[in-house]
Amino acid sequence: MIRITDDELRKTAREVLADLPEEFRSRLENVSIVIGSRPTPRDLEKVGVRGRATLLGLYRGVPRTVRGENYSLAPPDEIVLFGVPIRSIARSRGDVRDLVRKVLLHELGHYFGIGDAELRRLGY
Repeated sequence: MIRITDDELRKTAREVLADLPEEFRSRLENVSIVIGSRPTPRDLEKVGVRGRATLLGLYRGVPRTVRGENYSLAPPDEIVLFGVPIRSIARSRGDVRDLVRKVLLHELGHYFGIGDAELRRLGY
């Protein structure tokens, strides 16, 4: 398992966000990036992860495509990056950055209303 702090994971996530094209960055509203330890059994059940599979990240919120006119004063959506599985898979700091980028882009896809099948087709 690679040794990297939660602060380093947050910094990596901020760098990935900073690298997004402005047209996407400017549309990020009411969403926070959180570093969690590991997914709960409920998280795993919610997304259908079973057996030895693991979950590296999770989007919790209301996708932009389904927010109505009355969407206001809502708590922030969350994109959770799970540090323990990311650290256990990564073999180098470069791997960490690549994993954080891929997971963050996947979860941002959900934020923008893209489903898992389409994200897989796109390589995320």
